[in-house]
Amino acid sequence: MSTRTASRDWLLRIVKPVFEAAGRGSLRASMPRQPEERASFAPAEAFCRSLAGAAPWLASTGADAQRDILCADVVTGLGGLTNPDSPDFLRAEAGPQMLVEGAFLASGLLRAGDRFWAALPQETRSSVVAFLEATRCYEAPYTNWLLFPAMVEAFLCRVGAPWESARVDLALHRHEEWYLGDGCYGDGPHFQADYYNSYVIQPFLHEVTAALPEIHDKHPVLCKQMNKRLGRCAEILERLVCPQGTFPPLGRSMTYRTGAFHALAYVAWKGLLPENLAPAAVRSALGAVAERSLGAQGTFDESGWLQIGLCGFQPRLAEDYISTGSLYLSACVFLPLGLPAEDGFWASPDADWTARRLWQGLDDRADKSLAHDLHQHTRC
Repeated sequence: MSTRTASRDWLLRIVKPVFEAAGRGSLRASMPRQPEERASFAPAEAFCRSLAGAAPWLASTGADAQRDILCADVVTGLGGLTNPDSPDFLRAEAGPQMLVEGAFLASGLLRAGDRFWAALPQETRSSVVAFLEATRCYEAPYTNWLLFPAMVEAFLCRVGAPWESARVDLALHRHEEWYLGDGCYGDGPHFQADYYNSYVIQPFLHEVTAALPEIHDKHPVLCKQMNKRLGRCAEILERLVCPQGTFPPLGRSMTYRTGAFHALAYVAWKGLLPENLAPAAVRSALGAVAERSLGAQGTFDESGWLQIGLCGFQPRLAEDYISTGSLYLSACVFLPLGLPAEDGFWASPDADWTARRLWQGLDDRADKSLAHDLHQHTRC
Protein backbone atom coordinates (compact mmCIF):
# COMPACT_ATOMS: atom_id res chain seq x y z
CA MET A 1 0.00 0.00 0.00
CA SER A 2 1.37 3.44 -0.92
CA THR A 3 1.92 6.07 1.75
CA ARG A 4 -0.68 8.25 0.04
CA THR A 5 -3.29 5.49 0.16
CA ALA A 6 -2.48 4.74 3.78
CA SER A 7 -2.72 8.45 4.66
CA ARG A 8 -6.07 8.76 2.93
CA ASP A 9 -7.34 5.70 4.81
CA TRP A 10 -6.22 7.11 8.17
CA LEU A 11 -7.78 10.48 7.43
CA LEU A 12 -11.04 8.83 6.45
CA ARG A 13 -11.05 6.74 9.59
CA ILE A 14 -10.65 9.88 11.71
CA VAL A 15 -13.04 12.33 10.05
CA LYS A 16 -15.72 10.11 8.52
CA PRO A 17 -17.69 9.55 11.77
CA VAL A 18 -17.56 13.29 12.47
CA PHE A 19 -18.73 14.50 9.06
CA GLU A 20 -21.34 11.78 8.64
CA ALA A 21 -22.88 12.57 12.03
CA ALA A 22 -22.85 16.30 11.25
CA GLY A 23 -24.49 15.61 7.91
CA ARG A 24 -27.28 13.72 9.70
CA GLY A 25 -27.69 16.47 12.28
CA SER A 26 -26.69 14.08 15.06
CA LEU A 27 -23.10 15.05 15.89
CA ARG A 28 -23.91 16.10 19.45
CA ALA A 29 -25.98 12.98 20.05
CA SER A 30 -23.41 10.62 18.51
CA MET A 31 -20.19 11.78 20.15
CA PRO A 32 -18.82 10.07 23.25
CA ARG A 33 -19.11 12.38 26.26
CA GLN A 34 -15.58 12.19 27.63
CA PRO A 35 -15.33 13.96 29.99
CA GLU A 36 -18.90 14.97 30.73
CA GLU A 37 -17.96 18.51 31.80
CA ARG A 38 -16.48 19.22 28.33
CA ALA A 39 -19.38 17.70 26.40
CA SER A 40 -20.77 21.08 25.34
CA PHE A 41 -17.58 21.84 23.39
CA ALA A 42 -16.67 18.43 22.00
CA PRO A 43 -18.86 18.52 18.85
CA ALA A 44 -17.47 21.91 17.81
CA GLU A 45 -13.92 20.72 18.46
CA ALA A 46 -14.36 17.52 16.46
CA PHE A 47 -15.98 19.17 13.44
CA CYS A 48 -13.81 22.29 13.21
CA ARG A 49 -10.50 20.51 13.78
CA SER A 50 -11.43 17.72 11.37
CA LEU A 51 -12.21 20.33 8.74
CA ALA A 52 -8.90 22.13 9.35
CA GLY A 53 -7.05 18.87 8.68
CA ALA A 54 -9.18 17.43 5.88
CA ALA A 55 -9.93 20.63 3.93
CA PRO A 56 -7.07 20.42 1.40
CA TRP A 57 -8.00 16.84 0.51
CA LEU A 58 -11.72 17.60 0.42
CA ALA A 59 -11.01 20.51 -1.94
CA SER A 60 -8.76 18.48 -4.24
CA THR A 61 -9.77 17.35 -7.72
CA GLY A 62 -9.98 13.92 -9.29
CA ALA A 63 -12.45 11.09 -8.99
CA ASP A 64 -13.11 10.03 -5.39
CA ALA A 65 -16.66 9.07 -4.52
CA GLN A 66 -15.99 8.88 -0.78
CA ARG A 67 -14.53 12.38 -0.77
CA ASP A 68 -17.55 13.77 -2.63
CA ILE A 69 -19.93 12.21 -0.10
CA LEU A 70 -18.03 13.75 2.80
CA CYS A 71 -17.99 17.15 1.06
CA ALA A 72 -21.78 17.00 0.90
CA ASP A 73 -21.87 16.07 4.60
CA VAL A 74 -19.68 19.07 5.43
CA VAL A 75 -21.96 21.47 3.55
CA THR A 76 -25.06 20.03 5.24
CA GLY A 77 -23.29 19.92 8.58
CA LEU A 78 -22.28 23.58 8.41
CA GLY A 79 -25.92 24.44 7.89
CA GLY A 80 -26.93 22.54 11.02
CA LEU A 81 -24.03 23.66 13.17
CA THR A 82 -24.90 27.32 12.59
CA ASN A 83 -28.68 26.96 12.76
CA PRO A 84 -30.16 27.87 16.19
CA ASP A 85 -32.95 25.34 15.65
CA SER A 86 -30.53 22.44 15.12
CA PRO A 87 -29.52 20.09 17.97
CA ASP A 88 -25.92 20.53 16.75
CA PHE A 89 -26.00 24.33 16.93
CA LEU A 90 -22.66 25.90 17.85
CA ARG A 91 -23.56 28.44 20.51
CA ALA A 92 -20.73 30.96 20.56
CA GLU A 93 -21.63 32.06 24.08
CA ALA A 94 -21.00 28.55 25.48
CA GLY A 95 -17.51 29.52 26.60
CA PRO A 96 -14.08 30.73 25.44
CA GLN A 97 -13.37 27.37 23.79
CA MET A 98 -15.73 28.47 21.02
CA LEU A 99 -13.21 31.15 20.04
CA VAL A 100 -10.64 28.40 19.52
CA GLU A 101 -13.01 26.32 17.43
CA GLY A 102 -14.12 29.35 15.45
CA ALA A 103 -10.48 29.79 14.47
CA PHE A 104 -10.14 26.16 13.37
CA LEU A 105 -13.37 26.50 11.40
CA ALA A 106 -12.02 29.65 9.74
CA SER A 107 -8.75 27.89 8.97
CA GLY A 108 -10.55 24.92 7.44
CA LEU A 109 -12.66 27.15 5.22
CA LEU A 110 -9.58 29.09 4.10
CA ARG A 111 -7.71 25.86 3.36
CA ALA A 112 -10.59 24.63 1.22
CA GLY A 113 -10.53 27.72 -1.02
CA ASP A 114 -13.94 28.13 -2.61
CA ARG A 115 -14.86 24.45 -2.28
CA PHE A 116 -17.32 24.94 0.57
CA TRP A 117 -17.95 28.65 0.72
CA ALA A 118 -19.20 28.71 -2.87
CA ALA A 119 -21.41 25.68 -2.20
CA LEU A 120 -23.09 27.08 0.90
CA PRO A 121 -26.53 28.70 0.65
CA GLN A 122 -26.47 32.39 1.43
CA GLU A 123 -28.36 31.76 4.66
CA THR A 124 -25.63 29.39 5.86
CA ARG A 125 -22.87 31.82 4.85
CA SER A 126 -24.57 34.51 6.90
CA SER A 127 -24.92 32.21 9.90
CA VAL A 128 -21.25 31.15 9.70
CA VAL A 129 -20.23 34.81 9.67
CA ALA A 130 -22.58 35.52 12.59
CA PHE A 131 -21.06 32.67 14.61
CA LEU A 132 -17.53 33.90 13.97
CA GLU A 133 -18.45 37.49 14.79
CA ALA A 134 -20.05 36.33 18.04
CA THR A 135 -16.72 34.88 19.22
CA ARG A 136 -15.50 38.47 19.59
CA CYS A 137 -17.10 38.48 23.02
CA TYR A 138 -13.96 36.72 24.31
CA GLU A 139 -10.69 38.40 25.19
CA ALA A 140 -7.85 36.06 24.32
CA PRO A 141 -5.11 35.61 26.92
CA TYR A 142 -1.59 36.64 25.93
CA THR A 143 -0.53 33.21 24.71
CA ASN A 144 -0.93 31.36 21.41
CA TRP A 145 -4.64 32.11 21.91
CA LEU A 146 -4.08 35.55 20.37
CA LEU A 147 -3.86 33.77 17.03
CA PHE A 148 -7.44 32.51 17.30
CA PRO A 149 -9.16 35.91 16.94
CA ALA A 150 -6.54 36.77 14.29
CA MET A 151 -7.55 33.73 12.24
CA VAL A 152 -11.24 34.56 12.62
CA GLU A 153 -10.66 38.12 11.42
CA ALA A 154 -8.51 36.94 8.50
CA PHE A 155 -11.32 34.73 7.28
CA LEU A 156 -13.94 37.43 7.70
CA CYS A 157 -11.78 39.78 5.65
CA ARG A 158 -11.33 37.20 2.88
CA VAL A 159 -15.09 36.69 2.50
CA GLY A 160 -15.83 40.42 2.45
CA ALA A 161 -17.33 40.71 5.93
CA PRO A 162 -16.40 43.59 8.26
CA TRP A 163 -13.23 42.69 10.13
CA GLU A 164 -11.20 44.11 12.99
CA SER A 165 -7.58 44.60 12.01
CA ALA A 166 -6.57 45.45 15.58
CA ARG A 167 -7.11 41.83 16.63
CA VAL A 168 -4.72 40.71 13.90
CA ASP A 169 -2.18 43.41 14.67
CA LEU A 170 -2.10 42.49 18.34
CA ALA A 171 -1.39 38.82 17.60
CA LEU A 172 1.37 39.61 15.11
CA HIS A 173 3.03 42.27 17.28
CA ARG A 174 3.08 40.02 20.31
CA HIS A 175 4.44 37.01 18.44
CA GLU A 176 7.23 39.11 16.98
CA GLU A 177 8.11 40.08 20.57
CA TRP A 178 7.92 36.43 21.62
CA TYR A 179 10.25 35.10 18.94
CA LEU A 180 13.04 33.26 20.81
CA GLY A 181 15.32 32.28 17.94
CA ASP A 182 16.07 29.17 15.88
CA GLY A 183 12.57 29.08 14.44
CA CYS A 184 10.83 29.00 17.81
CA TYR A 185 8.24 31.36 19.33
CA GLY A 186 7.34 31.46 22.99
CA ASP A 187 3.80 30.61 23.97
CA GLY A 188 3.58 34.02 25.53
CA PRO A 189 6.83 35.68 26.63
CA HIS A 190 8.44 32.48 27.93
CA PHE A 191 9.71 29.24 26.41
CA GLN A 192 7.82 26.02 27.04
CA ALA A 193 9.02 22.59 25.93
CA ASP A 194 5.99 21.40 23.99
CA TYR A 195 4.62 21.21 20.45
CA TYR A 196 2.59 24.42 20.38
CA ASN A 197 4.80 25.94 17.70
CA SER A 198 3.46 23.11 15.56
CA TYR A 199 -0.06 22.65 16.94
CA VAL A 200 -0.98 26.31 16.42
CA ILE A 201 1.64 29.04 16.34
CA GLN A 202 3.64 28.53 13.15
CA PRO A 203 0.83 27.34 10.84
CA PHE A 204 -1.60 30.01 12.03
CA LEU A 205 0.93 32.83 11.80
CA HIS A 206 1.71 31.90 8.22
CA GLU A 207 -1.91 31.34 7.29
CA VAL A 208 -3.11 34.65 8.73
CA THR A 209 -0.41 36.66 6.97
CA ALA A 210 -0.93 34.78 3.71
CA ALA A 211 -4.65 35.58 3.84
CA LEU A 212 -4.00 39.28 4.53
CA PRO A 213 -1.26 40.60 2.23
CA GLU A 214 -2.42 44.13 3.08
CA ILE A 215 -0.95 43.84 6.58
CA HIS A 216 2.58 42.96 5.46
CA ASP A 217 3.75 46.58 5.46
CA LYS A 218 2.66 46.90 9.10
CA HIS A 219 4.68 43.86 10.20
CA PRO A 220 7.75 43.83 7.93
CA VAL A 221 10.15 41.90 10.16
CA LEU A 222 7.70 39.14 11.02
CA CYS A 223 6.50 38.71 7.44
CA LYS A 224 10.01 38.84 5.99
CA GLN A 225 11.33 36.15 8.33
CA MET A 226 8.24 33.97 8.56
CA ASN A 227 9.11 31.39 5.92
CA LYS A 228 12.62 30.88 7.30
CA ARG A 229 11.29 30.41 10.81
CA LEU A 230 8.58 28.04 9.63
CA GLY A 231 11.13 26.09 7.61
CA ARG A 232 13.41 25.73 10.62
CA CYS A 233 10.48 24.54 12.69
CA ALA A 234 9.85 21.91 10.00
CA GLU A 235 13.49 20.80 10.10
CA ILE A 236 13.36 20.33 13.86
CA LEU A 237 10.11 18.39 13.70
CA GLU A 238 11.47 16.05 11.02
CA ARG A 239 14.53 15.35 13.19
CA LEU A 240 12.29 14.54 16.17
CA VAL A 241 10.81 11.53 14.38
CA CYS A 242 12.68 8.53 15.76
CA PRO A 243 13.64 5.57 13.52
CA GLN A 244 10.58 3.65 14.80
CA GLY A 245 8.15 6.47 14.00
CA THR A 246 7.86 7.56 17.64
CA PHE A 247 8.61 11.07 18.91
CA PRO A 248 9.36 12.62 22.32
CA PRO A 249 6.18 12.96 24.46
CA LEU A 250 6.96 16.50 25.57
CA GLY A 251 4.66 19.03 27.14
CA ARG A 252 0.96 19.69 27.04
CA SER A 253 -1.68 18.25 24.73
CA MET A 254 0.11 15.04 23.78
CA THR A 255 -3.32 13.51 23.17
CA TYR A 256 -3.41 15.53 19.93
CA ARG A 257 -1.27 12.63 18.68
CA THR A 258 -0.15 13.26 15.10
CA GLY A 259 -1.23 16.90 15.44
CA ALA A 260 2.27 17.43 16.87
CA PHE A 261 3.40 17.49 13.21
CA HIS A 262 0.83 20.00 12.00
CA ALA A 263 3.54 22.53 11.07
CA LEU A 264 5.64 20.00 9.14
CA ALA A 265 2.58 18.81 7.24
CA TYR A 266 1.57 22.41 6.56
CA VAL A 267 5.00 23.28 5.15
CA ALA A 268 4.92 20.21 2.91
CA TRP A 269 1.42 21.02 1.65
CA LYS A 270 2.38 24.62 0.90
CA GLY A 271 5.53 23.57 -0.98
CA LEU A 272 7.74 25.42 1.51
CA LEU A 273 10.05 22.60 2.61
CA PRO A 274 13.66 23.78 3.04
CA GLU A 275 16.08 22.52 0.39
CA ASN A 276 17.72 20.09 2.79
CA LEU A 277 14.39 18.35 3.55
CA ALA A 278 13.59 15.86 0.82
CA PRO A 279 9.82 15.61 0.29
CA ALA A 280 10.00 11.82 0.17
CA ALA A 281 11.78 11.73 3.53
CA VAL A 282 9.10 13.95 5.07
CA ARG A 283 6.41 11.75 3.52
CA SER A 284 8.00 8.67 5.08
CA ALA A 285 8.40 10.34 8.47
CA LEU A 286 4.79 11.52 8.64
CA GLY A 287 3.56 8.14 7.45
CA ALA A 288 5.57 6.37 10.15
CA VAL A 289 4.24 8.71 12.86
CA ALA A 290 0.66 8.11 11.72
CA GLU A 291 1.09 4.36 11.70
CA ARG A 292 2.78 4.29 15.10
CA SER A 293 0.30 6.52 16.93
CA LEU A 294 -3.01 5.95 15.15
CA GLY A 295 -2.35 2.25 14.59
CA ALA A 296 -2.06 1.46 18.28
CA GLN A 297 -4.79 -0.70 19.80
CA GLY A 298 -7.33 1.44 21.65
CA THR A 299 -6.93 4.54 19.45
CA PHE A 300 -10.56 4.23 18.28
CA ASP A 301 -13.58 3.07 20.22
CA GLU A 302 -16.11 0.50 18.98
CA SER A 303 -18.01 3.17 17.04
CA GLY A 304 -14.93 4.59 15.37
CA TRP A 305 -14.41 7.69 17.52
CA LEU A 306 -10.94 8.70 18.66
CA GLN A 307 -10.07 7.93 22.25
CA ILE A 308 -7.81 9.91 24.56
CA GLY A 309 -4.16 8.95 24.29
CA LEU A 310 -0.94 9.21 22.34
CA CYS A 311 -0.46 5.51 21.61
CA GLY A 312 -3.69 3.68 22.36
CA PHE A 313 -6.15 4.59 25.13
CA GLN A 314 -4.31 6.59 27.83
CA PRO A 315 -6.86 8.75 29.68
CA ARG A 316 -4.37 9.92 32.33
CA LEU A 317 -2.54 11.87 29.60
CA ALA A 318 -5.47 14.28 29.29
CA GLU A 319 -5.29 17.77 30.76
CA ASP A 320 -8.53 19.25 32.11
CA TYR A 321 -9.23 21.04 28.79
CA ILE A 322 -9.11 17.82 26.75
CA SER A 323 -12.29 16.20 25.42
CA THR A 324 -12.98 13.61 22.77
CA GLY A 325 -13.39 16.46 20.30
CA SER A 326 -9.98 17.97 21.08
CA LEU A 327 -8.26 14.89 19.69
CA TYR A 328 -9.29 15.67 16.12
CA LEU A 329 -6.39 18.08 15.73
CA SER A 330 -4.62 14.84 14.79
CA ALA A 331 -6.18 15.18 11.31
CA CYS A 332 -3.85 18.10 10.52
CA VAL A 333 -0.97 15.73 9.83
CA PHE A 334 -2.74 14.83 6.57
CA LEU A 335 -2.66 18.27 4.94
CA PRO A 336 -0.37 17.01 2.13
CA LEU A 337 -3.29 14.97 0.78
CA GLY A 338 -4.27 18.26 -0.80
CA LEU A 339 -1.33 17.76 -3.18
CA PRO A 340 -2.05 15.75 -6.35
CA ALA A 341 -0.78 12.17 -6.53
CA GLU A 342 1.76 13.16 -9.20
CA ASP A 343 3.33 15.84 -6.99
CA GLY A 344 6.89 15.07 -5.97
CA PHE A 345 5.84 14.79 -2.34
CA TRP A 346 3.90 11.64 -3.21
CA ALA A 347 5.52 10.47 -6.46
CA SER A 348 9.24 10.64 -5.67
CA PRO A 349 11.02 7.39 -4.69
CA ASP A 350 10.94 6.36 -1.04
CA ALA A 351 13.56 7.87 1.25
CA ASP A 352 14.35 7.57 4.93
CA TRP A 353 14.06 10.54 7.27
CA THR A 354 17.03 12.00 9.16
CA ALA A 355 16.98 9.97 12.39
CA ARG A 356 16.46 6.72 10.52
CA ARG A 357 19.40 7.44 8.21
CA LEU A 358 21.74 8.47 11.01
CA TRP A 359 20.88 5.54 13.28
CA GLN A 360 21.62 3.17 10.42
CA GLY A 361 25.14 4.56 10.43
CA LEU A 362 24.77 6.57 7.23
CA ASP A 363 26.67 9.82 6.88
CA ASP A 364 24.73 13.08 6.61
CA ARG A 365 25.11 16.83 6.96
CA ALA A 366 25.31 18.36 10.42
CA ASP A 367 22.26 20.17 11.72
CA LYS A 368 22.54 23.95 11.69
CA SER A 369 20.53 26.39 13.74
CA LEU A 370 18.84 29.38 12.16
CA ALA A 371 20.95 32.49 12.63
CA HIS A 372 19.26 35.24 14.64
CA ASP A 373 16.95 37.24 12.40
CA LEU A 374 18.19 40.65 13.47
CA HIS A 375 21.74 40.22 14.80
CA GLN A 376 24.50 37.85 13.78
CA HIS A 377 26.42 36.22 16.60
CA THR A 378 29.68 34.34 16.46
CA ARG A 379 29.39 30.86 17.88
CA CYS A 380 32.27 28.64 18.99
